[in-house]
Amino acid sequence: MLIERIEMYICGICLTTAALTSFAAAFIDPLFADRRISTKQSKLRYSFKEPSSHDSKFGRREYWNEFYKSEEEFSWYTGWEDLEPFVRDLVPCEKSHILIPGVGSDRVIVDMYDAGYQNLTAFDYAKAGEGCSRKLLGDDRVREEGEHHSPGVILLVADARNLPFEDSSFDAVLDKGTLDAIYLSGGRDKKLAAEYLSMAVSELSRVLTKDGIVISVTVACTGAIQSTFDSCDVWKQIRDGTPYITEDGFATNNVDATLLAWTIAKKQDLKNKDK
Repeated sequence: MLIERIEMYICGICLTTAALTSFAAAFIDPLFADRRISTKQSKLRYSFKEPSSHDSKFGRREYWNEFYKSEEEFSWYTGWEDLEPFVRDLVPCEKSHILIPGVGSDRVIVDMYDAGYQNLTAFDYAKAGEGCSRKLLGDDRVREEGEHHSPGVILLVADARNLPFEDSSFDAVLDKGTLDAIYLSGGRDKKLAAEYLSMAVSELSRVLTKDGIVISVTVACTGAIQSTFDSCDVWKQIRDGTPYITEDGFATNNVDATLLAWTIAKKQDLKNKDK
């Protein structure tokens, strides 16, 4: 029952992960002056037909909208208290523009904001998931489109396989169970599951800046996620799930999940990878 529930919730956040934020960000601070995301959602490049409820209920918005009505708050795998040392280790600048896929009802976005990371964009596949996050954050932490001169979280509904953001829009991505869910949404069709995951990973590489970082907190589909990043030449892995200790003495084995991380590879990294 526990494993079944994990798969259900993960997939929920997974596809929930598809609800994306179309964000226009620019703080008074000049550091944000050139960091604007188009608020115009142009025609999507792909149109995904939802699976039947028999094939995979996790890939259906209707299922997740109903699900989130009864799950208003839940932290996937681990909370911000355990994650914070490792996020700060990899993304030390609090003004970094960070994307959080599949935000759903996870409280981590609230705690992250209160800890100083206030230039956030988050999305979910299900409207109800976006609504849960909006309720958790409250009006004071949410920034609507067009509010360029104040910190805050932009919330949207979108599909992680087809993000409505311009290229090089984000400095970092914090994935917490969403990539797991995307893979699980393929159901028993593992080829389709791998294809969905590959689309999402490809989109992350597109929307990240040239030095961008993806942090993935995973449990259910660690092997599939690792293989997908390995198959794409644009990534350089910087955290591989083995125990890691920060300079401040925090160890990853205190996180109840596998922590993986990649950065966009430089040309020299790609040459070394080919050797």
